[in-house]
Amino acid sequence: KFDFSQSSKNLSGQVPQPTVIEDPIGVQYFDSSVLTEDDKELSPINGYYITAKELEKDIDAVREQLKRLPAKTPVMIDLKSIYGNFFYSSAVSSNRNEDLDIAAMDELIRELCSGKYYAIGRLPALRDMLYGLNNVTDGLPVAAGYLWMDSEGCYWLNPKSDGTVTYLANIANELKNLGFDEVVFCDYCFPETDKIVFKDDKQKALADTAQTLINSCASDTFAVSFTV
Repeated sequence: KFDFSQSSKNLSGQVPQPTVIEDPIGVQYFDSSVLTEDDKELSPINGYYITAKELEKDIDAVREQLKRLPAKTPVMIDLKSIYGNFFYSSAVSSNRNEDLDIAAMDELIRELCSGKYYAIGRLPALRDMLYGLNNVTDGLPVAAGYLWMDSEGCYWLNPKSDGTVTYLANIANELKNLGFDEVVFCDYCFPETDKIVFKDDKQKALADTAQTLINSCASDTFAVSFTV
């Protein structure tokens, strides 16, 4: 709390002294505009994240960026929206992102999964409006019986539902067959609300389903990961 009523009174204290630097710190600066194609990389790249916005804006630019990355660079790419629209030709669902060139996206995925990179597919797990709309029994209901919807108009799925588990397993196995090295299920949690009806232990439900997906989809060459 700042008490500005004290500002008119005389305050006592010590005048701050300049800091004495005994060992000067070196500063390096470079102008990226003068770099040429022959210049070596200034620092290693730890990873590259291709967002949905980048894909909608210019897929060709994304492909050009990929060509510049060192071999085995981890590359994570968004593959599905929170509304349930897939960004590629998925056999799991016919819902597609109409703002994307799906054919170009399929070609980008083939390049990404060619073996040059560590390919990571990222998609929402338990937040999926279209799947919840078409599979009400797999969603999280409120006391009145209809599905709970968040502020962005999305339904959330019940991690204990057999339909939900099968849906996520089918996606993971599809990505594995496409050549991805890892799938990251984001939004792997319960929504922060007290309006949904769920009588079981939430953390145990999440842990059990995660283990089921790992057992059925993961391998020595394919990782299954979860983030909140």
